[in-house]
Amino acid sequence: MNIGFKFRFRLHLQSEMSTTALKNLKIRKAILNDAEAIAKVHVQSWQETYRGHIADSLLDNLSLESRTLMWTDAINNVEQDKHLFVAELQNEIIAFISGGRLRNDDNSLDTSIETELYAIYCLNAYQGLNIGKLLVKQLIDAFVEVGYQKMLVWVLTSNPSKHFYMHLGAGFYTEKELTIGDASYQEQAYVWSSLQDLQMLLKA
Repeated sequence: MNIGFKFRFRLHLQSEMSTTALKNLKIRKAILNDAEAIAKVHVQSWQETYRGHIADSLLDNLSLESRTLMWTDAINNVEQDKHLFVAELQNEIIAFISGGRLRNDDNSLDTSIETELYAIYCLNAYQGLNIGKLLVKQLIDAFVEVGYQKMLVWVLTSNPSKHFYMHLGAGFYTEKELTIGDASYQEQAYVWSSLQDLQMLLKA
């Protein structure tokens, strides 16, 4: 089998996987019973995504129990302006997204930016199937419905996932130092200046 055929076969296989996955994928609001499954995606995604970017000792000692408690509390205390959606395939949660009002406790950010994408994670096995875009669309639809205009997201500077946000039209806004465990890391913020434009892009 020559290299060109292998490449075309892989693209065809990925296309079939994408069609099948999207056909059976369900995106919905999270419920309390989802807390442990969301925590599993959270922990596994951190270990898959941040290996080489964050200390191995921290990643290896992530606690499923503490993350489950965190998401249980988040679901129990969800507010009107906060959203948590999951992507479910064959009754298994494989990705999630959360967002809400901009976190700006030190008043260092532009107050015209009303909302923030807090977290979005998808298991590696299901990446490249546009699931992330579908989750972002769900969150954006919720924000646009109540009239919000702008959104910010923070991402580690070394994390290649930032290109996902840039591909969706987010522009670099600022950066800061972030402490995780005993180490410091650089973190960048990207901003969408028009959620309506992003909504149209995601519909295309």
